[in-house]
Amino acid sequence: MQGDWVTGNSFDDRMGAYVIAEVTRALAAEELQSALIAASCVQEEIGSRGATPAAFNIDAPLGIAVDVTYTTDHPRASKTEHGDIRCGAGPVLTRGANTNPRVFERLVEAAESAGVGYQLDADPRGTGTDQNAMYVVRGGMATGLVSVPTRYLHTSSEIISLDDVDATVALLTRFILDLKPDIDLTP
Repeated sequence: MQGDWVTGNSFDDRMGAYVIAEVTRALAAEELQSALIAASCVQEEIGSRGATPAAFNIDAPLGIAVDVTYTTDHPRASKTEHGDIRCGAGPVLTRGANTNPRVFERLVEAAESAGVGYQLDADPRGTGTDQNAMYVVRGGMATGLVSVPTRYLHTSSEIISLDDVDATVALLTRFILDLKPDIDLTP
């Protein structure tokens, strides 16, 4: 497509796996002050069957789910019902029942520190992503959700902006670099 826009099928959730791979590549030469464990999980669409055992076995205090999300920048999409989410406007940070407020604040700070634009989404229930599984396993973990806006999600012609993908990588890289061993995620 024109500019930085691309189309394809199954960006959900190959894009999440790509973002995580690029974040680990960006962090490879860095000296981290926290452990970093990345998992690419299967069957998110039918109950997070891969994320549940992964999160249980990892037993981390903090987890960030990386996914794609719907946009409302096309005909027949209701901005009054779903908010104003657009391709090309940066990654989407979700605030809601499963998102730890401190993790959300740190994601916003990371985006601003990295100089990338971001969009906000509100989800008062579970998000339908692997964040749900991470949030409830064992004693639960402090979670956040970062998504790449995707037009025509779950079709054979999904559309994303490569700038959004790069911004998501930059945001998550900054977020991880800013983690310290004595982090307090208590809301």
